[in-house]
Amino acid sequence: MSPVLLNFYTRYLNKEALKGFGDFQIGGKLICNVKYADNLVVLAKEVTVLQGITDRLTEVGRCFKMEMNVDKSMILRTSKQPFTV
Repeated sequence: MSPVLLNFYTRYLNKEALKGFGDFQIGGKLICNVKYADNLVVLAKEVTVLQGITDRLTEVGRCFKMEMNVDKSMILRTSKQPFTV
C-alpha cells in the first residue's frame, strides 16, 4: 500500500508544482519533467525557468511537509555555449 500512496502523493505534488511550466519538447510533446520512482527530472530551456520550477517545487513541497534534499540534487546543463548555472 505504501508505494501506491507515495505514487498518488507525488503525482499531485508534481501536478500542482509544475502547473504552467513546460516549454521543452521531445518528439513533438510539450513536457517539463520525467518521473521515475521517487526521483524527478525537471527540464527547462532557460535558467530562469529552471529556477522558477525549483522555487515552486520547494513552495508546494512545504505545504505537504516535504523538503528538497539539496545534497542529493544536481543540475546537468547541455549546451554549445558556455554559461554558468
